[in-house]
Amino acid sequence: GTRESHTTVTFESKTEVTNILGATHQAAGSATIDAEAGTGSCELSVKTETLNSGMPDRDRAMIGKTWLNAAEFPTIEFKSIKAGKKEGNTWSIDGKFTLRGVTREISVDAEVRSFPAETGKKLGFGDAPVIKVKTSFKVKFEDYGMKLDDKQLATVQPEITVGLDLWGTAIKPAGEPMIQSSELCNQAGESINSILQVK
Repeated sequence: GTRESHTTVTFESKTEVTNILGATHQAAGSATIDAEAGTGSCELSVKTETLNSGMPDRDRAMIGKTWLNAAEFPTIEFKSIKAGKKEGNTWSIDGKFTLRGVTREISVDAEVRSFPAETGKKLGFGDAPVIKVKTSFKVKFEDYGMKLDDKQLATVQPEITVGLDLWGTAIKPAGEPMIQSSELCNQAGESINSILQVK
């Protein structure tokens, strides 16, 4: 019911020396959205070792002990505390973001759009309604226990941009125990089982 081609988590850093744009297309999570009440909740988890910047040597360093330390902290996670609709398709989401074993509260604005089952079928998700979620936020390395020296600062920004572009479907993928079903209320008020996109 889900496809990696519709799951994108990016990270970006730009300096005068190096531009880094990496991504993963593997994530897992769930969402509860009540469109009529304008409330909801969500959670998302990414396996640290799946992050890919396009350079194997850099990726090995990135998930190594000095940086993300994937061996000790295998996942990067977000869990909402509060989510509410602002106006149009914009939602305000407050939650806890965990990176490298450090958890901090963050607030983001996200674009959340719902589509009927016909759209889900065309996209290959199955015969069920779908949602699309898009957002971005900043992450400071120092906030999560990573201090950059002068040499590292020449090639990596002290604050990177993380972007999410995900689709959610009401069909739970087979063999994915970490994804839990939840309830999504569509614009007509009909309740359906729903999960937030991923592998």
